[in-house]
Amino acid sequence: MDKNTLIGFGLIFVLLFGYMYYTSPSKEEQARFKKVQDSLAIVEKEKAAIKPATNAASENAAPAISSSLKDSLNRAVAGPFANSINGLEQFKTLSNDKVKIEFTTLGGGIKSVELVEYKTFNKAPLFLIQPNSVSSGFEFYTNTNQLIKTKNLFFNEVSSTANSITFTLLADSGAYIKQTYSLKPGEYMVDYQVDMHGMDAYINRTSSSIALNWDRSIHLLEKEVKLESAVSTIFYHYTNDDYSKLDETKAEDEAKPSTPLKWVAFKQQFFNTTLLTDASFTDVSLKQSAPKDSNELKHFSAYMMVGFNHTMDMQYKMHYYFGPNKYNTLKAYNNDLDKMVTLGGGIFKWVKYINRWLIIPVFNFLNNFHLNYGLIILILVILIKLMLFPLNYKSFVSAAKMRLMKPELDVLRAKYKDDQAKFGAEQMKLNRKAGVNPLGGCLPQLLQMPILVAMYYFFPSSIELRQQSFLWAHDLSNYDSILEFGFKIPLYGSHISLFTLLMTVTTYITIYMNRNQMNMNSDPNMQAMKWMQYIFPIMFLGIFNNSSAALSYYYLLQNITSIVQQQVIQRFFIDEEKLLLKMEENKKRPEKKSGFQARLEEAYKIREQQNKTKKK
Repeated sequence: MDKNTLIGFGLIFVLLFGYMYYTSPSKEEQARFKKVQDSLAIVEKEKAAIKPATNAASENAAPAISSSLKDSLNRAVAGPFANSINGLEQFKTLSNDKVKIEFTTLGGGIKSVELVEYKTFNKAPLFLIQPNSVSSGFEFYTNTNQLIKTKNLFFNEVSSTANSITFTLLADSGAYIKQTYSLKPGEYMVDYQVDMHGMDAYINRTSSSIALNWDRSIHLLEKEVKLESAVSTIFYHYTNDDYSKLDETKAEDEAKPSTPLKWVAFKQQFFNTTLLTDASFTDVSLKQSAPKDSNELKHFSAYMMVGFNHTMDMQYKMHYYFGPNKYNTLKAYNNDLDKMVTLGGGIFKWVKYINRWLIIPVFNFLNNFHLNYGLIILILVILIKLMLFPLNYKSFVSAAKMRLMKPELDVLRAKYKDDQAKFGAEQMKLNRKAGVNPLGGCLPQLLQMPILVAMYYFFPSSIELRQQSFLWAHDLSNYDSILEFGFKIPLYGSHISLFTLLMTVTTYITIYMNRNQMNMNSDPNMQAMKWMQYIFPIMFLGIFNNSSAALSYYYLLQNITSIVQQQVIQRFFIDEEKLLLKMEENKKRPEKKSGFQARLEEAYKIREQQNKTKKK
């Protein structure tokens, strides 16, 4: 037997030994296994002692098990909650004009949640939580190392009022776990209070906390599956006022925050389910996983710990939010739930302040007049245009000056065609004398960009636009398809969105008009920018084709109003003859050089002197 064979057999032996050691049960598992085996042995012994019945009525009857044996088996599984293993599941309901919540005695938890004001994309009742898609409950070990899961136990007593329901899980010696849910009129928030009495006698003395396990399946509520799935994730908020989330673009992701949490939210495109606490959740483990069937988007789970200090009476105050991702609604609760509404991201995270302090207040003000949302967006565009009119006016004046200077620039360009540095210096000198700022036409456009970017985040996040129609768009929060291909074109999609197509056409019109204004046709230095301007609209066509119709409609209106504004300013506000006279007067004034201009000219003189020296 050669050396390699010996090494191979040795490795196999090590792996087998390691596997047997790793899979061998722990002492606690062996003890629990022995306890179960002893219980089964008792069952078999009692079965053997049962005499078969002799009459026909009892031939098909199951062998009777003594009540003492049944109690022993129940206690082996549920400890002090032996009387809560079996029961009849009953359902109770709390509702107001916002939500309808169904509860179950099995686990004393929530079975389903319907949002009364909303419908799914196919006009069916909107169940934020569908029946049997959620489970939650406390988990802890007893002094005899029995694992208790309250979600598997029947709560024995149920009491209710008009606005609250209480489920009580009875234990031995008067101990209990009581769960109370309260729902006020007009609220999405449910107050959730847990009272534990006498449980210090049963919960393992070595435990300083108990677990709360909450998981649920997320189901499709919107038309576009990929879009809803791509924005559905778990948000969580730290006790230090920071927040984070799992990666919504991944089918599977998980996190174990090292900092205690104030709330955990299962968020979808326009709705969320959030569990908040007045204290904190510690040792949290969050996970999102792939859907289990075709009706699901994702599966979310949250495993977290709450403190237990082994006193006779413990109380936990928590809250459930079942409702829309509506900025003002979430903001009103004053616990940072509004951070789930994405108003900026990445390098443009700062545009959220534009949305919060400008766009949302104006949008909500216009919404008070109960107008069609297409008209509201039109008014919003006009208001923003009026607000930015001074900047746009300066931009067009600067463009007019540059156009009037074209003949002189053409002379300079021909004169210094072989010396671009000299041409640049002379061009700056000419601009300075005439009082022309070359950046005057660009700077106002750059200052408008933050608003355009803010709108990119605002419209897709606005639940107000959900299922709102305008012209041919049936849902402004989704794309406005006028033709379905039946197949997918890469980087474009499987349909044609008319608003996006019109937006692209008007973009090219504005490019053509601005190109003539800025003399891009005759300036060789602007040729690269010209081709970039042609390429970008094609890229945006693919991006916006699958985006919110409201967003494409807004950019379409932005283009149209820009075209109209440009024509109005040029015809009624700018007199090119007067402008030319003013520029000529500026040339006659004593020249004032800035420090930068003086240094630039000095550098050019030094370079010219060096070139002359080299020629000699």
